[in-house]
Amino acid sequence: MEINKINKEFYEIAFIQNGEFGYHENNWKPLIDERQIEEMCGDDEGNYSPATPLGYRDYKESRIQGIKNILDQYPTKKFTNEEAHNVKRGELKMYDKISIDGTPYVVTGDTNEFYYVVNSENKLYSVTYKI
Repeated sequence: MEINKINKEFYEIAFIQNGEFGYHENNWKPLIDERQIEEMCGDDEGNYSPATPLGYRDYKESRIQGIKNILDQYPTKKFTNEEAHNVKRGELKMYDKISIDGTPYVVTGDTNEFYYVVNSENKLYSVTYKI
């Protein structure tokens, strides 16, 4: 899946602490696609989220803000529910802002059969591609 580079920058800005990326040996950059993130950290209640290196804001807080940053941008691709299920693979880019029946979402990745979107509350949904 191609990447919407402009919206990717809006997403990454949310992770910056004190206005700049810090130096990290592994050149970590925040990804919107959690399936590609290998390191996880947990809290006392057993909830896990991707690990965020020191120098960056908390992952959960940053991700929600990053999604909001994209949702605040224009333009958006508008679909009805039926049209959203008739999208062909390759028509959307990761980080694209779309709306389905008036509800805004951000595209967060895909497989051969589905593409994934999240809403402003970071709730993940999968939508079947047209085959």
